[in-house]
Amino acid sequence: MIVQAVGSRRLEDILTAIFFVVVLLPPAIAPTAYRSRLAALDKHLVPSTILMFIVLLCSLFVLLTEFLSRSVSLYVAVTAALVLTAVGAVLHSKRLRSAE
Repeated sequence: MIVQAVGSRRLEDILTAIFFVVVLLPPAIAPTAYRSRLAALDKHLVPSTILMFIVLLCSLFVLLTEFLSRSVSLYVAVTAALVLTAVGAVLHSKRLRSAE
């Protein structure tokens, strides 16, 4: 993925390589430390919401560019990421309140 991103320099390939390096590589290298860091991040609403939005936006954009143009993919991905992030943040805050 990284070699393909460097070779093609397409935005989709770069986002895919970043996704695999940032999201999938840490749990493969140190699974217990990664779980504890995610648990610590889960206690904070704003940083976890921002991370959720970025991951959703990038992954939806990459998936949609296979079927749609870049501009349409970006509009759909931003809209869907905002809606899904808002729903996730509401559910996350309810879960944090019920845990207290």
